[in-house]
Amino acid sequence: MSNPANSPPLPAPAEGGEGDKALGPWRSVRSAWASGRWHLPLSEDHLFLLLAVIIGVYSGLAVVLFRIAIEWTRVRFLGSTLAPSWPRVVLVPVVIGLVVAFLVMHFFPRVRGSGVNQTKAAMYIYAGFIPFNTVIGKFLTCALAIGSGQSLGPEDPSLQIGAGIASALGRRLRLTRQKVRLIAPVGAAAGLAAAFNSPISAVLFVIEEVIGKWSAGVLGAIVLAAVSGVVVERSFLGEEPLFRIPAYHLVHPAELLAYAALGVVGGFASLLFVKLIAWSRPHLKRLPRTTQYFQPALAGLLIGLMGIWLPQVMGAGYVFIDQAMHDQFTWRVLALLGAFKILSTSLSFVSGTPGGMFAPTLFIGAMVGGAVGGVEHHFFPWLTGSVGAYALVGMGVFFAGFLRAPFTSVFMILELSGNYSIIVPVMISNTIAYLISRRFQAVPLFDMLSRQDGMDLPSMEEQREATTLRVEDAMRPYAGPLFRDEDRVAEALRRAEDSPADVYLLPGANGAWRGFRQQALQKIVNEGNGAMPLGIDTASLFAITFGILGPAYLATHNAELAWKIAMAVMVLAGLFKMAVSFIAPRIRDLLPRVGMLGSIAAIAILLIAFFPTLKVFESPLVGFDSLIIILVALVGKYKLPFKIPGALAGVLAGMVIFYGLYFLGLSQEAARLFTQPHSLQFAFPWPTLNFLGGLVDALPYMAIALPLVLTVIVGGIDVTESAAAVGDEYSARQIIMTDGLATLVVGLCGGVLQTTPYIGHPAYKQMGGGAGYTLAVALFIGLGAILGYLSSSWILSPRRRWRPS
Repeated sequence: MSNPANSPPLPAPAEGGEGDKALGPWRSVRSAWASGRWHLPLSEDHLFLLLAVIIGVYSGLAVVLFRIAIEWTRVRFLGSTLAPSWPRVVLVPVVIGLVVAFLVMHFFPRVRGSGVNQTKAAMYIYAGFIPFNTVIGKFLTCALAIGSGQSLGPEDPSLQIGAGIASALGRRLRLTRQKVRLIAPVGAAAGLAAAFNSPISAVLFVIEEVIGKWSAGVLGAIVLAAVSGVVVERSFLGEEPLFRIPAYHLVHPAELLAYAALGVVGGFASLLFVKLIAWSRPHLKRLPRTTQYFQPALAGLLIGLMGIWLPQVMGAGYVFIDQAMHDQFTWRVLALLGAFKILSTSLSFVSGTPGGMFAPTLFIGAMVGGAVGGVEHHFFPWLTGSVGAYALVGMGVFFAGFLRAPFTSVFMILELSGNYSIIVPVMISNTIAYLISRRFQAVPLFDMLSRQDGMDLPSMEEQREATTLRVEDAMRPYAGPLFRDEDRVAEALRRAEDSPADVYLLPGANGAWRGFRQQALQKIVNEGNGAMPLGIDTASLFAITFGILGPAYLATHNAELAWKIAMAVMVLAGLFKMAVSFIAPRIRDLLPRVGMLGSIAAIAILLIAFFPTLKVFESPLVGFDSLIIILVALVGKYKLPFKIPGALAGVLAGMVIFYGLYFLGLSQEAARLFTQPHSLQFAFPWPTLNFLGGLVDALPYMAIALPLVLTVIVGGIDVTESAAAVGDEYSARQIIMTDGLATLVVGLCGGVLQTTPYIGHPAYKQMGGGAGYTLAVALFIGLGAILGYLSSSWILSPRRRWRPS
């Protein structure tokens, strides 16, 4: 959405608007009304209600054509099957992405986004004005994008299309400025109701998220428009609902605990979705304007690659939501679809591709709900609710957590199911998800998007939560500590954390006082936080491999039993780390910082640098390039292009030189790597109880494992000290607890070694490594293990670049 300061001035109502050609039949009506030749006993309020019905009819027709255009585009470019061929899946989203980007950049700049914030802006900033070319552009670009497989939905664009039609009609009939401002949400309700085939949900969403308050003057018009829009839609597309709803009966109140668990899982999943968009969207918007021509195409390419294995994540996905509610997927597949739909929808939305978030939200909610239901049935088979019921409730849960529309989410499920008995689990699950989202994401999604676009639209959630304060209510005695200019920031933060106050005072010159919050201190402390790269937990490597796996196999000659023993050791080690984490701050206080840093640093340098250095001398031309790059980035503090970390730049440069020598005929080592067998294979880890088979036999080996686990704990505390040495403060308890939880998850999922991320290492920070880089490496490794490309990358990589042996 463009900044209001750069927007063109509003046209005078008397001059009509861009919809003259489209609304030609109304020209005589408008003229007759304005000239007074009609003497109908209608006030403007009565005309407004009549106009609402007409808006509903036009919006319903537009949405019917919109739905047909999306389906035609999908069949024309992707084919009529649910699993198109891979060339179409990969190439069609790319080509259509380029076309859509060109149309948006040169002809329809106002069609970006979902359409909800644009309609709010029309109401609160532009006095109800929505150019009619925006309706045309939204129709065309969204039909191309959604039909080509972009992971977006038609509901939000239908809302904006309806609002644009209403705005054009209001201007053509020369309604007052106030009525034109209110007519946009009337059309929005009609468009959303027709797209979603749910008039009650459409009315509630428009009131809850667009208008923000109940108003008798506009409520009747919104209801009439929504109902007439649905009637028109059903006349052309039939009265069948979007989904076949499974039967539901609550047999025992204890089952509500299972739905409460769904609320927790759905709440955190929706929080992940919001955080991913909140982080990635500003980064892409800051890129040069020319990149906006290619961002939708790149998003389409990545989604197409996902679609080769999971075609369900492409498009709106209504068919697959219906299948999920009728138990046609296993819970593992449902979980996988939910995760990849979050990723694909984020890619589509943040790239600037026009399209809505309603359908992806319902898709993810159905998959997460079905997966949770499947897991709960696996462990608690006495639960009577079907997986389809969990999928249905999950739709409302994710809607409440992601879009933060709690009332709409409850009534939407009631309207879809037509079963009042489902309201109790829906209310419990939705409330939990909504509260989790509010707790960890202060700004709702739509408010966050509008502020990223440079607009400060009214926050409907803030208006609902606002309370009227009197002066005496706001004033209270100061209960916090007093700070001085010479206080260290880290020490001030510790004192602030122990204080109940939320604002702290600092005396200034001439009796003046300055105030600041704890968040400001935390921001200063956290500035420049870096991250060490992922590495194998050394204690796990040596203890498990040489002290447990080998001896256990030699003693039993049973590989499966040895594996179960190692799993049990990992589970016990994880529990031990988590228990010790509660006294980690005390251990940190007892250990001498300088001695600990020196000794551990010496060992780390020996282990990390010695063996790879030997490999460097095997091929100096390939080996020394990365050493030079790392020294330039670390010692010389030279900023590499595109902010590439020095370690990553060294690896990439070495790979280019290594294979460049091969193609020039100067090296044969790469040929041996190419001839090694390797293939992609899918393997998704999930928790098991197999470790119980080796639990008893694992107890004797804990005498070997626990001392090495203690070294890991000391190493985790050393991480906090090395971070403190450069001004970054972390909780030793949280570091050890996180590492223990990682060890426990590894053991439960059948692993015997773990990869551990560390934070705060000064040298790694100077090379440009950050938390985002470490997270990207973790995702690359995790997805590589699941999809199988990690083993291929490992085989094809030159030893001196990646491996010490």
